[in-house]
Amino acid sequence: MTAAKAEKDGGGAQEQAQESKAAQKGKGGKGPADHIMAVAHKVEGLPKGKVLARAAELVATVDENYFELGGLLLRIRDDSLHEGYESFAQYVSDVFGFEERKAEYLMSIYKHLVHKAIPWDVVKSLGWSKLKELAPIITEATAKEWVEKAEKLSVTELKAMLKKGDGAGGKDPKTTSDVVNLKFKLHKDQSELVQNAIAKAKGEAGTEHDNEALAAMAGIYLGGNAGTITPAQKDPAELMKGWGLEATLAALEAAFPTLWLRAQEFETPEAAKAAMEAAAAEAEAQQKAAEPEGAAAQA
Repeated sequence: MTAAKAEKDGGGAQEQAQESKAAQKGKGGKGPADHIMAVAHKVEGLPKGKVLARAAELVATVDENYFELGGLLLRIRDDSLHEGYESFAQYVSDVFGFEERKAEYLMSIYKHLVHKAIPWDVVKSLGWSKLKELAPIITEATAKEWVEKAEKLSVTELKAMLKKGDGAGGKDPKTTSDVVNLKFKLHKDQSELVQNAIAKAKGEAGTEHDNEALAAMAGIYLGGNAGTITPAQKDPAELMKGWGLEATLAALEAAFPTLWLRAQEFETPEAAKAAMEAAAAEAEAQQKAAEPEGAAAQA
């Protein structure tokens, strides 16, 4: 294999690993001794022919190996290794059984942790569902404080804290290098119009964030990719599957604050259906058992 081909086979994610290795060496000449850099080195060193096979090996252990899988998915997408499938989204759905959105989360975690050289020992206590929220925000200096906060919160509570702007050191976590503040002055009637439009876009886009709704509106107006798929046109069940369980529950809580829900996740749809039927039968039996007592009391 020539040097040129080896460089090509590495894909876009290899550049992330190389940048982070250089950053580590600049901090004392140390190599990729940390777990994150070791995994990145392994992922980027895999020949193209072995990337799909290694990703398939992690199907049953996604929650334990989400970081490595994020790197593999990044290579598969960037190097177009999902041949035989209509799209990357179809590959992810058929092989792993989850939506492309989750794959995007895992790839984002990988890119941010590698690029920022975040020590794995600091973040390994968090699952991917929390780390996907923190990875874009944390730095090597703030990671420990953020993780300590996140460990005490549910995913929903963590999202709420980030939305409010509360965080490490009392600083607004949204004031990061990839966030741009835009300021507008509107007349009262214009403000009402914009607020109503954002509220409608939030409902159609399935988000509770104003910035995401505004971006969707801009995409539709410009005719770009952000506006070509309107979530409101999707089946609600498919839309919620794309969100994931935590986001769906959070949306239900926001939409119906007086509704109390208790959710339990099962390994298969059949197991969930059996549990629901058993619970319904038990409730019906309890109702029938209480009927004579209630009738006697009324008499």
